[in-house]
Order: sequence, then C-alpha cells, then structure tokens
Amino acid sequence: MLSYISFLLHLWDGKKFINAVKILSSYFLSRLTGRYFVWGRPYTFIIEPTALCNLRCPQCPVGLQTLSRPQSNMPIDDYRRIIDEISEYTWVLLLFFRESRSSIRRSST
Repeated sequence: MLSYISFLLHLWDGKKFINAVKILSSYFLSRLTGRYFVWGRPYTFIIEPTALCNLRCPQCPVGLQTLSRPQSNMPIDDYRRIIDEISEYTWVLLLFFRESRSSIRRSST
C-alpha cells in the first residue's frame, strides 16, 4: 500500500493539483448553473506518432489515405516538444500506434 501511495504522490504536484481543482470546479459549477464553464487544461492526451499504414481497413482514413493532413511519421523534435509542453499538467498520456510494418520507426534519433 505504501509503494502505491508513493507512486501516486508525484501525480499531485502543484500545477497538476491546481489543474484538477479548476477542472472539477468548472464541472460542478456547470452542473449547478446549467451554463458551461471550462477551466483548466486537459489531463489526458493521445499522441499518434505515425500517420502511415500499409493496411487498408475500410473504416480507417489512414489506411485508405483519405486524411486531409500529411501522412508521415511525427518528427522526434515535435514529439519531445509536445511532451515537454503537456508534462506539467498531464496525468495520462496514450500513444496510438497502428499495427502495420510502416509504423516501425527506422531512425532512432
């Protein structure tokens, strides 16, 4: 139990705690007043490091190549910049990978 608590303590630093208070207070105030209040920053992010896929799944715009954005791998500098920007207030980071050969990154830089 103590190891679980010590694991969670780093999640509750000052900025993350203030962000959680903002999010919860805006939620409860919105429920009470019937008006929308949005305070705080998102605490969960999903990053898609690649928009390439060699599969052709009928429901997927990446595989069908119908995306309006460029289809490529995210540059590692952009990836690091995003992580640095959101790390102060983010609790959950999900990486969305596709199950195809093209999602394997050839460069380790």
